[in-house]
Amino acid sequence: MAQWDEMWKRKQLAEQARLERERRALDRKQKLELAAEKTQAAQAAIDVLENILVQSLDADTVVDWESLKNYDEYSIPKPEKPKIGRKPKSTDVKYRPRLSLLDWFIQSRKTKKLTSAKERFKRDYATWVKEKEKAESEYEKAIEEWEQAKDEYIRKRDENNATIDKKREAYLRGEVEAVLDYCDIVLSNSEYPDYFPKSYDLSFNPEGKFLIVDYQLPDIKTLPTVKEVKYIQSRDEFKEVPLPKTKRNSLYD
Repeated sequence: MAQWDEMWKRKQLAEQARLERERRALDRKQKLELAAEKTQAAQAAIDVLENILVQSLDADTVVDWESLKNYDEYSIPKPEKPKIGRKPKSTDVKYRPRLSLLDWFIQSRKTKKLTSAKERFKRDYATWVKEKEKAESEYEKAIEEWEQAKDEYIRKRDENNATIDKKREAYLRGEVEAVLDYCDIVLSNSEYPDYFPKSYDLSFNPEGKFLIVDYQLPDIKTLPTVKEVKYIQSRDEFKEVPLPKTKRNSLYD
């Protein structure tokens, strides 16, 4: 029995060792893949910077004036008519008292029950009328407010679209403010890496018809600094290979 226990123990230890080797192998594989992904990301950031001027020149910078307009209809739905409860009727069962044989023989008892039923009907009918008038009044007010909001939305929408048409016409005439607005739209919509400040000053000479752009460049310290990421298996650590200083300077220039 002791021999069997010892054999089982050795088998368990061997199995644990095998699983540990597999875990370490998988862990190393995953870390190697992660290093490759980090390297790919670093190279992509460098490629973006290297080609930023070419990409900017190739980009379609023509402003689509129509795309700046809004043709959407008023999106808030019209208020729905209120659901008013059923109108009470004097012939409803609840207003028709059940008269016993005694009630038919004693007129005062019969009269009392009939009078009570009529009063109950009058109260319920008056309450229904009051609730109906209140619901209709609130609905009319909601419709009025909705129509006012809709008219205001359409007014502002059409006014904004007309302003865009005027800006387009002014741009085509070469008016300074319109040209600067146009160029501001182009530059603000241009795609640059996050470390670009997107800060600039514009000036336009209408006589010479040339534009001066004073664009603030990012600090060189904010540019990509990593060329490659390696995984050192012997030390179980990642190591960043820096981008040579000469390469960083050439990218900045």
